[in-house]
Amino acid sequence: HINMADDVLFFLANYSSDIKTLVKNLIKITNYASVSDSNVSISVVKSLVHDRYKTEIDIPDIKGVIATYFDVPIRNLTSTNRKRVYTYPRQIGIYISRKYTSLSLKQIGRAFGYKDHSTAHYALKKIETLRKKGQKEVINDLKRIENLLL
Repeated sequence: HINMADDVLFFLANYSSDIKTLVKNLIKITNYASVSDSNVSISVVKSLVHDRYKTEIDIPDIKGVIATYFDVPIRNLTSTNRKRVYTYPRQIGIYISRKYTSLSLKQIGRAFGYKDHSTAHYALKKIETLRKKGQKEVINDLKRIENLLL
């Protein structure tokens, strides 16, 4: 019996593309936990499961993690729906995409359903401003999402 933090379980669920990979990763973690006295942290899990892991993060990766983290359908990340339950995850997705991809703001905006870069620019600036002001919700969300992606 192994106790794992929610962020570890969340990472495993998102990293494992199928049940076979999930089981393989759980076996690695179980083996590690049985011979180690330390806790099974997110950094330990990442080092155990990242064999030949791709280095480039792309928009589908980001959308998948964002949708799962905020419990919203991926299609709503590209919709024109203006409810906060969808706009906030979309804005976070744009911020993360700008930080971790080499895509232009126009390309990122299109990937999130915007017709031009100005709306994506607004979303990026909004998250940057909230982060700089020290808004805990935004800072915590960004940290958790980045941990899941990296």
